[in-house]
Amino acid sequence: MKNKPIYLLPIVFLFSLSLSAQEKQKDRWDLTHCIEYAIQNNSSIQKQRLDIDISSNNYESYKLSKLPSVSSDINNTTSWGRTLSNDNTYINKNSNSTTFNVNARVKLFQGGALKNQIRRSKYDHDYQGDILKVKESNLSLQVTEAYLNILVAKEMVNLAKEQIEITEKQITITKIKVEEGLIDKGPLLELKTQLANNETEKINAQNNLELRQLELAQLLELENPSVLNIQIPKLALLNSEMQLNEVTNYYTTALDLRPEIQAAKTMIKRGEVNTKAAKGELYPTISAGANYSNGYYYYKGEKNTGFSDQMQANGRENVSLGVSIPIFNGKRAKNAYKNAKIQEQKSKIDLIQAEKDLRKTITNALTQAKGAHQKYTAASTQVKMSKESFYFADQKFNAGAMNIYDYNQAKNSFIRAKSQKIQSKYEFIFRTKMLDFYVGKELKF
Repeated sequence: MKNKPIYLLPIVFLFSLSLSAQEKQKDRWDLTHCIEYAIQNNSSIQKQRLDIDISSNNYESYKLSKLPSVSSDINNTTSWGRTLSNDNTYINKNSNSTTFNVNARVKLFQGGALKNQIRRSKYDHDYQGDILKVKESNLSLQVTEAYLNILVAKEMVNLAKEQIEITEKQITITKIKVEEGLIDKGPLLELKTQLANNETEKINAQNNLELRQLELAQLLELENPSVLNIQIPKLALLNSEMQLNEVTNYYTTALDLRPEIQAAKTMIKRGEVNTKAAKGELYPTISAGANYSNGYYYYKGEKNTGFSDQMQANGRENVSLGVSIPIFNGKRAKNAYKNAKIQEQKSKIDLIQAEKDLRKTITNALTQAKGAHQKYTAASTQVKMSKESFYFADQKFNAGAMNIYDYNQAKNSFIRAKSQKIQSKYEFIFRTKMLDFYVGKELKF
């Protein structure tokens, strides 16, 4: 076998690198992938889907209950000793008989109870679907917050590394001054202490990052959290909080979209038909029925008629019409009707409370978004000013015109401002994404 030409090796190498890069990129988790994976694998949501299947089966059963119920039975009996003969006299003969019946019954009137029970079952099914949407919505927001927390933690790790680089650079400069006898060892020892503190802060930042990654992995219910390698998105600049709407605008739109509101409305409709169904149980029930029966009888030692002849002779058909009037049942039906009306009133209160909770959630999110943007704007200005202040402090310290304590104060002020800017930025992003999500926009970057 011939070896590949040498000039092809660089091409093969670059192609391999390209495939490797594509594979690594495929393993990255963006926000959309995280949300979809969480919804697909969350155990609570999986159970809710099963509850939907159960409610669907119940709804189908109620719909079919309008049809007549049909049943049949067949019995074979062997007797010894005295038995009833064909001519209705008792004889001492062993016998064998085979009988069968077919019965059909249908309710003609029940005060609308059955019709409303079917409608109630339909609303039960719709409600389970609404609850599924509520759970998916809440999980999506939890995943988004956890995702952004990881981005914050990553930036805080980078900030801790930057702080170490600044301190190490200053140690190098100060060490030269000490060796040249320009200053004593005090500032150098102070900087080394500061470096040890910076290293501890970096370890804490890295531990916090691992915890945030674990939180997201748990939301996604990943068996192996180490495969979670989130993609860092390109986030738009935070220009102004003026992009935010008023509470009423968000609230009015969310009322028509939020699944928890739809669930509460569904429960009101369910309560109304449940009250009608319970009231129907107070009325008489009119039922119709039909029956066909036949049998074959054999008596030992007697002359027995043939099977086909007996089938023609023994057949019997009948129809019936009955009325069941509730007179007294311990007030169970009447109290069930009262309780249904109470439950209907409670469902209306639940809707009012759900609307209040929604308005409260939107108001809090909007207030926090505006506050975060204000903090971000202030922190941005502070970063700019403290950066200049630290630059001059660094120059003055190197020239021997500033002591180590004032220098550290300037540096810490700069780092603290950057930290506040990072946190307020992601707080603003999360709250605005939350508000957009409440008015029907997709959670993505």
